[in-house]
Amino acid sequence: MRSSLRLGRVIGIPIEVHWSILAIVALFTVNLAVQALPLYVPDADLRSRLVAATVGIGLFFASILAHELGHALVALNQGVGVSGITLWLLGGMAQLDRIVPTARAELRIAAAGPAVSGVLGLFFLCSTVIANEVGALRLIVAVGAWLATVNLALTLFNLLPAAPLDGGRILSAVLWKRMDDAEKARVISGRCGLILGAALALYGVFQILIQGVIGGWMPAVVGLFVLGAARTEIRLAVVRRRLRSTTAAQVLIPHPPAVPDSVSVRQLGQWAGAGGLQTAYPVVRWDPAPIGYVVPGALATLPPAQQSWTKLSQVMRSVDQVDRIGLNESADDILARWGTDRGRIAVVYDRDPGLAVGTVTFTQLQSLLVWPDLWGRDRKPDLSRQVHSSPIRQP
Repeated sequence: MRSSLRLGRVIGIPIEVHWSILAIVALFTVNLAVQALPLYVPDADLRSRLVAATVGIGLFFASILAHELGHALVALNQGVGVSGITLWLLGGMAQLDRIVPTARAELRIAAAGPAVSGVLGLFFLCSTVIANEVGALRLIVAVGAWLATVNLALTLFNLLPAAPLDGGRILSAVLWKRMDDAEKARVISGRCGLILGAALALYGVFQILIQGVIGGWMPAVVGLFVLGAARTEIRLAVVRRRLRSTTAAQVLIPHPPAVPDSVSVRQLGQWAGAGGLQTAYPVVRWDPAPIGYVVPGALATLPPAQQSWTKLSQVMRSVDQVDRIGLNESADDILARWGTDRGRIAVVYDRDPGLAVGTVTFTQLQSLLVWPDLWGRDRKPDLSRQVHSSPIRQP
């Protein structure tokens, strides 16, 4: 069962509603109809208040959709695709299809959402004032005042300088421009998000346990969301920074020995030993030029009986199925080329003489994907101290 319901498309962007939004719709509708509106319109009956509250909640989520469309339209204008918009328990989210390429673009995309919410807040405020002046129904005035308040409050909250809020994106864009380091800027913004999220969560718990305010669940939930999202921002920024700063020359296995194509899978595993199972070895036939490549560890799924008679020529990846990369190609580019296929093999070439100098498999890149600690301090091993050698003996 899908977790989201597709509503349709707006300017070509798929719009979905997560099932969790039903809970917040029901809660807000009851809260508005039973608690808020009676303060302004005490003589209105419950049915009228429920209708007014339902309309108000509908306009509120339309405002959130407009907020996300603001992000999406500016992203498209900046050359960044938008794969969809999802409305869910804590608001909305526009999914961009790639990392924003420049600090200027990130600033513009981030600022677009709060700008839309601010304009909507002022629109509802002015409409409420006019409606009150012309003697409109008190329920209409009350709902308009509520919409103005929540939109302006969301604008101010979203502008707080902490990831993943829009203000955090704005902060990271400004720092990116100053430091010329996008990922370092995102780590700093993420750390601000950790502080904000912890503060909101603790405040919510304080309200519930100490002050006995049931409504404290809202800041607690929002705080936990901000905390978790900020942690993810930090992790991804640190990993992206590692991948972009690490070249194929730093992770390759240099000159792995060639093996004949007549060798069996079992023989290769024995020759490679435990330390060489994830190395990509060139497979040769009559001359030194490889006809393919093979990773012993990838063949371990073959039944033991088959390993003794299956030859490398039957299971190798031919030379046209491996990637040719340069010494200076980044780990980020290699993984982007591979996608989700962790069985891919890359042969690294020295571009001047055009000679193969080593191979790279996913295992050589795994150490770059280790998460940092909560604060974003790097746990990446020192690649300069790694000894890239193959324990295989020449067959």
